[in-house]
Amino acid sequence: MFRRLVVVVALVCAFVWSPRARAFDLAAFDAAANAELEAKDATAAKAFREANAAREKDPARAATLYGEVLARVPDFDHALRRKCGVDVQLGRVAEGIALCRKAVAIRRSAENLAGLAVAIAHRDEGALTASLRTEALTAIDEAAKLSPNDAYVHAARCQIALALAEWNRLRESVIRLDALAPNEVHTQMFGALLAMYDGRLHDADARIERARALGAAPELLSSLQKTRAKVEAEATPWKRPVLALVQATTAWALGILLLALAGFTVSKLTLRSLEKPGGDDSVGAVRKAYRAIIWIGAAYYYVSLPLVAVFVIGGFGAITLLFLTIGVIPVKLLAILGVLTLATLWATLRSVFVRVPDVPPGTAIGEREHPRFREVLDEVAGKIGTRALDEVRLTVGTDLAVTERGSRLGRGKRTLILGVGLLEGLRVRELKSLLAHEFGHFRNEDTAGGGLAIRVRRTIFMMAMHLAKSGAATWWNPAWWFVLGYHKLFLRITQGASRLQEVLADRWAVLAYGSKAFRRGLRHVIERSVAFDAHVERSVSDATDLRRGWANLYQYRPSKPVEDEDVKDKVAEQLEAAASPYDSHPAPADRLATAKALASEGEPVKDGDQEEAWSLFDDRDALERRMTDEVRDILGAQGVVVGTNDDSDEAESSDDA
Repeated sequence: MFRRLVVVVALVCAFVWSPRARAFDLAAFDAAANAELEAKDATAAKAFREANAAREKDPARAATLYGEVLARVPDFDHALRRKCGVDVQLGRVAEGIALCRKAVAIRRSAENLAGLAVAIAHRDEGALTASLRTEALTAIDEAAKLSPNDAYVHAARCQIALALAEWNRLRESVIRLDALAPNEVHTQMFGALLAMYDGRLHDADARIERARALGAAPELLSSLQKTRAKVEAEATPWKRPVLALVQATTAWALGILLLALAGFTVSKLTLRSLEKPGGDDSVGAVRKAYRAIIWIGAAYYYVSLPLVAVFVIGGFGAITLLFLTIGVIPVKLLAILGVLTLATLWATLRSVFVRVPDVPPGTAIGEREHPRFREVLDEVAGKIGTRALDEVRLTVGTDLAVTERGSRLGRGKRTLILGVGLLEGLRVRELKSLLAHEFGHFRNEDTAGGGLAIRVRRTIFMMAMHLAKSGAATWWNPAWWFVLGYHKLFLRITQGASRLQEVLADRWAVLAYGSKAFRRGLRHVIERSVAFDAHVERSVSDATDLRRGWANLYQYRPSKPVEDEDVKDKVAEQLEAAASPYDSHPAPADRLATAKALASEGEPVKDGDQEEAWSLFDDRDALERRMTDEVRDILGAQGVVVGTNDDSDEAESSDDA
């Protein structure tokens, strides 16, 4: 393989050798040859001189002139040797070899022997028979013995050694050339090729630079550099893929950095655009920027997964190679690492290709159930200027959210998720304001587009879950670090967009039903969430510790009632909490302050607006019992059995009475 790499370079200089590289005076040598020929034929001597002058720049003319010389003096060995050289240059290798053999037969000089060997070396690899190989080596070795101090002979021997992969001969002649002609380009060239063969690439580089300083032709330097690159590629086959991996990783990391900077920049622009209570024209541009960044971030996650897989596989391969290198193969350890590697790859594939059913939480209520509530929903949708809901789902807690699934041309299925636990103490006016906030998301098309951010977050979560279940969630697993890091980055970007969406949705609610109604409604959501969580905690504690059942969780009175002061303290804590970059909503205090600053009265209060929100539902007790059954089923799935009898303190007091 190495021979095929370097022989091209060696043959570039087949018949190009500086006079200074000779151990004798070339002019004197030619003068002696001319004198010899002049004595035989003056006309031939003139043609010989012209041929010598033409052979470097016009080898075809030189061949013709040497032919004229030989026609007049057939046994003139100098003309035979030099016509051999130009014939080889012109591609007439067989003819050249025949001429050099004739020259050797006439005079067995070092020059003729070297010329014959070089001519044979020009034969195609397939035509270079064993006998030709032996002939060339015998000729060049004899030439070196006849003229051990002739740099031309040793240069020719270097060529033969390279062509025939005779590395010891190459080494011997390079040593001689370094002594005879250290300041010649070709000495450095052959030395560089020998260094490449030995794997001494730094020495080869130094030789190439030395040749450059000595005035080497650009094409020769280029050929040497290409040969060096090929040799290095063969010596280190891993270097190119590793370099490609490093470059890909660097580009990927730069992309992550740019994505993070873009997200942080847009986040700052968001805060600036929302400083004015009424907003400004830049809000629309910021929303578009956020949407673009989310799309890019989502795509970047999926593009990153193949790179993560390469790191995981490469890490396992590197560890395996390390053990093979040191001669110790811990079979059990490698088996464990192999299993974890496969588990990581499987977790990655499952997170992408295995779809989780996209079903909103809660229980759907029929279109004809609770007609007054349906009227309020239609009223709010009309007030905000968006189409009505397709579905209402009730949950057991204090949820309030909207989703839009399967969106096509703005006609996705719209769903309202309403927690029954939120309705206690809430008035219709405040409920309308809260619903207006949710419908504001529809109006702003926050839910359109198939929930890309939600899908990506779900994919990241699924990958993390599968890694944890398989035991691959370890510090040395690059996939685990990627999941953790990208989750934080993507969450920060998407939650920044979410905060902007929440503020804009708040404005719809405030403008529709007034600042006061929205502020009361938002406070109610916070207070009721805290109170209901505490109520459920005490009620479940009674069920597990005291074996008490509840027919209606929402009306149940725990053995240890929830203290109002505890609720107030936790509510105050939430109201005073500062927003985190990873929060999906702005800080409650900021939302309340913004709503107050808008100072909107909203539409006039209507009849029924001051009624309890529960008045919009047909049968409160039946609905609460229905949700209680769902809670009971959820706890039962976790091994907690809750009776259906009402064992609350209030019920016991009534029984005692």
